[in-house]
Amino acid sequence: MTYFFKKKLKNKYYLFAGNNKADGKGGSFRINSKYIGPYNELSEYFQHADTAIVYQWHFDYGLSHTIYELTKQLGMLQIFQHNTKKKTDDPFLAMRIVLMVINRLVSPCAKYSIEKWYSKSNLCNVTDMPCRELESQKVYRAMDKLDESGVKIETALCKVISAQENISFKTIYLDFTNQETYSRNHESELLDYGHNKRGKDDLYQVNISLCCDAESGIPFFHKKYPGNYNDKQFIKVYTQELRQRLTDIGWKGRNTLVIDRGINGKDNFDLLLEHQFDYIGGLIERDFPTYFEIPKSELRKKYTCKRETKPPLKIKYASRVDEIYGKKHKIVIFYNQENYDYKIAQLELDLARYQKTCEHNLAEIKAENNKKT
Repeated sequence: MTYFFKKKLKNKYYLFAGNNKADGKGGSFRINSKYIGPYNELSEYFQHADTAIVYQWHFDYGLSHTIYELTKQLGMLQIFQHNTKKKTDDPFLAMRIVLMVINRLVSPCAKYSIEKWYSKSNLCNVTDMPCRELESQKVYRAMDKLDESGVKIETALCKVISAQENISFKTIYLDFTNQETYSRNHESELLDYGHNKRGKDDLYQVNISLCCDAESGIPFFHKKYPGNYNDKQFIKVYTQELRQRLTDIGWKGRNTLVIDRGINGKDNFDLLLEHQFDYIGGLIERDFPTYFEIPKSELRKKYTCKRETKPPLKIKYASRVDEIYGKKHKIVIFYNQENYDYKIAQLELDLARYQKTCEHNLAEIKAENNKKT
């Protein structure tokens, strides 16, 4: 450890630099020193500061501040201010929602912990909102207002993003999923029993759809709907709404919709065409077994898909025009060796796991029988 000290020699003070070494007993001793100069000539550099640091406080800065700057670029504060209203004046309602969004991206936590997160983030120094404005009660009230105006807010944000990123919307991905919950259904229109993708059919669930632009990969529209709806039921009620939402953000042309095979059916395809949606989807094996029985030797065309982190994916395929549901469609039959190998490996793992379970159960049964005998 290096330090400075003054030493009196012949009634004058001189400045030295010293080095200490621990003595192993909790103390230290000086091992060497070096002369610096007369203390009176250097004393001005060693005066006590006018102010002293009483305490230090560290703030999170990087990611939260970056996202905050992005919200300003998208005009999110102004969008929230314009689309959320309260009977009583609340000057911090829009900023509260912005900070809730940032928290969800940076450090997701319970509603009652957002105030604590905000106080440790540099955002409390950047914005003029007091920490008490993020009390859990006020956060829940802001969530209610956000839910009431969700569609208007989403439409306004889509307009800004599509203009800034020059989104075409020519091809759109539409997919569905569900989320189970341990909540009780107190007259909820959304919570209901349905076929759960994770096999938890005994729990209430909510279904969710998401639309993304195929070229940019940016998600734009989402919708939550009752947990007992299947894909075919949902597309019947959502097609017109999706067309209206595209119209609201300024898109008036036809779109190609990449959809899940779960909505297959003549009525649904006619409905999509009626609302200016072309479509790309998959056929179900039980309805069209002929296409799944074609030998690999007949797939003479090849396509190579380049990937960033994996070797290029090579696919064999063939195409034809056939009549499906009373209309001519282009059918593409393809074979993916990598996907086949993956499924075989998963099957072997599942069989090994099942065998292990069976052997364990059999051993328990034998032990129980021997005990009873």
